[in-house]
Amino acid sequence: MVDTETAVHIASCPNYVEFKSDNTFQSILYDSDCTMSIDEQGTYTYQNNTISTTIGGFTENLSVSLLSATVLQITDTYIESGVTVKEVTYFQRL
Repeated sequence: MVDTETAVHIASCPNYVEFKSDNTFQSILYDSDCTMSIDEQGTYTYQNNTISTTIGGFTENLSVSLLSATVLQITDTYIESGVTVKEVTYFQRL
């Protein structure tokens, strides 16, 4: 079974994730009035096609399925209520 979910996108103020050179990241969200808020922030490492993010002491390992100068695609596979879920997140450089 495949379920596709597309995040709401406001062209004038798009949500984004910023991976900084000091190995920190933050997820920035905008509401319908283009008011910014930081959704998540933490640290990350990238090694062997895996991004490991740490937020508040919790570390998550995500598989990088595509990385180019303009695209980052992350695949996360986990089990929820006995069902294997594969979540693919696609980022495009702005």
